[in-house]
Amino acid sequence: MIRGRRGRHRLQDNYRIPHPPAPIQPEIRVDSQPPSAELLPPAGWQAPLVDLVATIARRWWILLLLLLLGAFGGYQQYESTPPYFRAAVDAILLPREKPLLDTTVSSGSVATTDGSASREATGSLMLPASTELYTAILKSRAVLLTLAERFHDQLEISDSDRSDEILDLIKGMAKVSGTEEGMINVEVTANDALFAAELANAMIEEMQTASKEIERQLLIQQAGYLGDTVKQMESDLTDREEELATFKVKHGIVEVEGQLANHSREIRQLNERLDRLEQDRAELLETRTEDSAEVEATDNAITQTTEQIRVLERSWFGQYRGNDLALVLIEYDRLNDRVRQLRDIIATLDTQRTIFEIRKEQPAGSLAIIRPAVPDWVKAGPSKSKTFGVAIILALILGVVAVLLLEQWNGAVADPYISQRMTEIRRSLFSVVGFAVRPVRRAIRRSKSRLHSD
Repeated sequence: MIRGRRGRHRLQDNYRIPHPPAPIQPEIRVDSQPPSAELLPPAGWQAPLVDLVATIARRWWILLLLLLLGAFGGYQQYESTPPYFRAAVDAILLPREKPLLDTTVSSGSVATTDGSASREATGSLMLPASTELYTAILKSRAVLLTLAERFHDQLEISDSDRSDEILDLIKGMAKVSGTEEGMINVEVTANDALFAAELANAMIEEMQTASKEIERQLLIQQAGYLGDTVKQMESDLTDREEELATFKVKHGIVEVEGQLANHSREIRQLNERLDRLEQDRAELLETRTEDSAEVEATDNAITQTTEQIRVLERSWFGQYRGNDLALVLIEYDRLNDRVRQLRDIIATLDTQRTIFEIRKEQPAGSLAIIRPAVPDWVKAGPSKSKTFGVAIILALILGVVAVLLLEQWNGAVADPYISQRMTEIRRSLFSVVGFAVRPVRRAIRRSKSRLHSD
């Protein structure tokens, strides 16, 4: 137990709680900035641009080295690239013929349609077919493989090449374009000027062959259609002719115009004779009686003439009166016109079918070559400016990226944490390389020891 005042004061001094010191207020100076403060970049695009320029200026030699390497690589690329040549051929699609159903019957006065007058002013030609059809045919697999077989040696095709690779090779060499007016252009790029011209002409020849084959198939179909139509119309003509013959037999018609003229003339002559006989009888009765021989002979002649007139009136034309005769004649004209119309149509269609049969043996086609491809010995490439320009631009981009990466790398290595991690990575890589190199060293030592023992 501690006694006394002095002991109590000493105990209080040992267990006294210290008071925290008063904070020191920093001195703020508005008029000036400490010289050790870091400069802050201003807001905007100027600061990153200036930083980039400053970074490139510090390591300009890297950018210059890569530019020199890019120029050297562009030169090597230009020298190693073989020159290539271009050849082009121009063709045009000819106007097409109108379909068969729009033609007129030229062997008679009957037309197949009612618009024959308007068609005569426009002609029998139409606008050419679309160029997309022929460009699609040229790019088809069958045509390209045919060209590959034809130019097997020039294309340097080996047995190990696949068909798709061959097709891509030819497609990459050829460029086909067409216009709405029917113009077709085929341009071929190859390492040999003569081969480029031959391939371009071969492509347009394949298009001509396709055009002729299309026309041949159309002619075959039209000729077959016309043949079936002619057979059907010939059967219809036979039925109409039988109907007309039955109508003639029924009404005793041989030749309407002649029969009507003869019948009318005979009746007129008999009536004129009857008038003369009656006039002669009247004159005889002035001097003779009715029982006289001259009057009786005249009466007999009048009776015979009257009977002949009655017989003619009871004949075919005489038994029809007014509208009945007109209806018979109208029906006869209708049947006769139908027979004549069928004969004209059959003659025209049969002639057209014969023409199609002749044309299908040697079709003309609808594609005409305007200017064939000729070898152009002036090389089309490679372009010196494009080769060097692309190489220098790539080198410039690579140089800027390399400078930026090196700048970032130096800043990252300065950090202690990243530096420690990089040291661990290097040790790991060295250990892996050493683990892989140890068996090789052992093998070398064993081989040396064997040599020494021998």
